Amino acid sequence: MFDAEEDMSEFAAILDPLRRDLDGVLNALGFRVELDRYHPEAFGSRTCEWRRGAEAIRVLWDGKERWLLVEYAANLLAEPMPPLQDILLVRQEGREGAQDLLRRATPQILAAVQAFATRLGIRSS
Repeated sequence: MFDAEEDMSEFAAILDPLRRDLDGVLNALGFRVELDRYHPEAFGSRTCEWRRGAEAIRVLWDGKERWLLVEYAANLLAEPMPPLQDILLVRQEGREGAQDLLRRATPQILAAVQAFATRLGIRSS
C-alpha cells in the first residue's frame, strides 16, 4: 500500500532489480548501461540508459507523476535528434506501493523491450 510519508528513494530503488533484469536482456542485444542517475531534488526520479552505438534504451521513473517510462532513441548523435519512441508506460495504480509496482511492471517491461527489439530487427550478439 502506498503511504504518502513513504520515502521517495524507495520508489527510485525499484529500478535496482528492474535494471538487473534489463541488463541481462539488453546486454545480450549489445546494449551497455551508460547512465544511472538518481534525482532526489526531482521527487526522487531516476534515469537508467543503455546504449549500443548511437542507439539508446532509457527507463525513467518519474517520482512526481509516479510512472515508469521505457523509450528508445534510434540515434542520440543526430542533429537534430529524432524524437524518442515510447516502448511502454506503466503508471502507479492508486495506493500501490513500490514493490507491488515492481512486481507488476517488470514482466511487462521485459516483454515490451524484447518485442520492440524484435520488431526493429535487433538480434542477440
